[in-house]
Amino acid sequence: MGLTARECDAMIAAARRQGRHLAVGQVLRFWPEYSYLKQAIDSGRFGALQSLSMTRVGGVSIGFERWFLDEQRGGMQIFDRHIHDTDLTLWLLGLPDAVQSFGVEKDARTDGGIIHSFTRYLYHGRDLAVSAEGSADCPAHFPFTMSYRAVFEKAVIEYSNRQAPTLKLYTGGEPETPELPQPLGEIQSGLNISSASGYFLEQVYFFDCIRKGRPLQIVTPESARDTVRVVRAEIRSARRDGARVRLA
Repeated sequence: MGLTARECDAMIAAARRQGRHLAVGQVLRFWPEYSYLKQAIDSGRFGALQSLSMTRVGGVSIGFERWFLDEQRGGMQIFDRHIHDTDLTLWLLGLPDAVQSFGVEKDARTDGGIIHSFTRYLYHGRDLAVSAEGSADCPAHFPFTMSYRAVFEKAVIEYSNRQAPTLKLYTGGEPETPELPQPLGEIQSGLNISSASGYFLEQVYFFDCIRKGRPLQIVTPESARDTVRVVRAEIRSARRDGARVRLA
C-alpha cells in the first residue's frame, strides 16, 4: 500500500474526500487455503490454536530499473513478499503486542537490503507461538514456496503450494484433504470461483463492492495500513539485532 503508515493514511484520506472505494491487494485473505485456516481458528472446531509457522521464500526480485533492490523505492522483500504473512497474522489473530525480527542484510541501495528475515509475533497473555520466514535470496530455479503449519489442540493443518493436494488435515488418523471454502459466499461471477485463485477472487470482491455501493470488509484500507505499520516495526527490530518492538 505504501512504505510508511503516513503514506497509507494520506491514501485513505484522499479516498474518503472523493467518496471512492480503496482496496489493497492483500491477497491471502482471499486464498481458499488461508480462508480455511481462518475458519478453523474462528470456529474453534479443533480447539485453540497453539502455534502457527509461515514461510514465503524464493529467488531475487529485481523489477524495472532494479526497483526491488533499492529500499527507498521497493521497500525490500519484506514489503514485496513477506508482508503477506504479516497481513495474514493480523487478519487471523489481530494486532500483536510486539514483534521480534532477525535478518540477513546486504546493501540497501543495490542488493535488496534485508533479503532474508524471521519474525516472531508476540501476543502477551496468550499461550501462542507465531512466526514467519520471508526471503528473496534463493538461487535461480529454486521454486517459489509459500506454506504454513498450524498446530491446534486437536489437529494440525498443513498447506504448501508445492504439494498436491495443497492442504492436509491431521487429526490422528490418515491425513484428510479438506474441501476448500468459498471465501466470497454468495457473490456470483459467472465462473467457477470456488476453484479460482485468490488473485481472481479479490478482484471479484472489489468489483462487487463497487457495483453494490458497499464498503469493503474483508480487507479495509485501515487494516492494510496496520500491516505496513507492523512491517516497519519488523525492520526496526531486525536492525536492532532482534530487539522487541512494541506495537500496543
